[in-house]
Amino acid sequence: MVADTFYEASSHSSNCVLSSTPVGESSWKDLVFSPIHNFFNCKEEVSICWECPSQASCIPGTSSWSCEPGYAPGRSWVFYRPVCYIDYKQQGAVDALVLAIEELLRRVLGEHLCAGGDLDSAPFISSMMLADRFKALDGPWSVNLTTPTNPNIPPVINSHRFEAFLAAALSRIAGRPESFEVKTLPVDQEQEHPNQTWFRAHTPSFSFECRFRLFCMRHRPLIAIFTVIVAIAIWIKRTVSRMRSLSKDAKLLMETVLDKLIQQDFLNRQDSTMFPSCIPVAQLRDALISGPTFSPSCNTESYRRQLWKEVSRLIHSNSNVRESTTLIRGEQHRVWEWIGPEVLKASASSGDISMFRRSLSSPVR
Repeated sequence: MVADTFYEASSHSSNCVLSSTPVGESSWKDLVFSPIHNFFNCKEEVSICWECPSQASCIPGTSSWSCEPGYAPGRSWVFYRPVCYIDYKQQGAVDALVLAIEELLRRVLGEHLCAGGDLDSAPFISSMMLADRFKALDGPWSVNLTTPTNPNIPPVINSHRFEAFLAAALSRIAGRPESFEVKTLPVDQEQEHPNQTWFRAHTPSFSFECRFRLFCMRHRPLIAIFTVIVAIAIWIKRTVSRMRSLSKDAKLLMETVLDKLIQQDFLNRQDSTMFPSCIPVAQLRDALISGPTFSPSCNTESYRRQLWKEVSRLIHSNSNVRESTTLIRGEQHRVWEWIGPEVLKASASSGDISMFRRSLSSPVR
């Protein structure tokens, strides 16, 4: 008889693997497997019933047995009994398939919640849908599912092996009720596949865009309040900075105006027929704060109006300058005239238009 012949016997255990081996061979395995009283009987065959290995599926009373996905069949060094060894390559493929299914279930739940749904109405994914999806995808699990083919033809996925891999992966997921919900009954209108298993994750997986959208929706009032506060703070900061810059520039420009009025008064004392004692306000304004030499940071119409308005207020409050109206070439003009004593001219005449323009070259804070 052939050494790997198997026999069916009803007297054996219902969960065993039958095996027989001819006695009388010189191998030490035959000495171990055969009873001592049959040692010298070379023609007799002994039927041995091994218990079904762990991590294996066996058909009682027959020699048919197979290891679960992630395990490979083999023989133990002890009594040469059948065992299932861990196949780390297949285990890695099953682990990769489990992670891919988990990520898919969590991503489906995340997209549902991001669209405005709730947990109770989240969709289930059937085992058939998972099989169709991952069988067509290239992943670590597909490396162990291909059958040898012609080198010129792409490898073909073994459907039976893929179903075994998928069953092992789904059994792991089903064994984690704290993370996944499993239903064996059809869900909603899916009545055409009543024997399918349906899966749904408890923990969603969100993309960055979805996380940001959910955060904005969840904290919309706080974000609105924060935005208003930030906008008000920026407006206050810019306004205060503009007012400080305006006040500083106005004081420098006032000194320049006083210097021009003192120079005009000096020229009037030298020749009153050629030089009047006063200067029109409009001409001073156009000469000092207009033109291409004016600071770009202040070269706006609104800022110039505010600046000259502040200068006019300072000049109006200065008792050494008199404001009046006079007729110049047939037109009424508002004019400024220096009326202060001679001793104050040296202290008042401290500004210069070039110094003023250089001071305005720094940007407004």
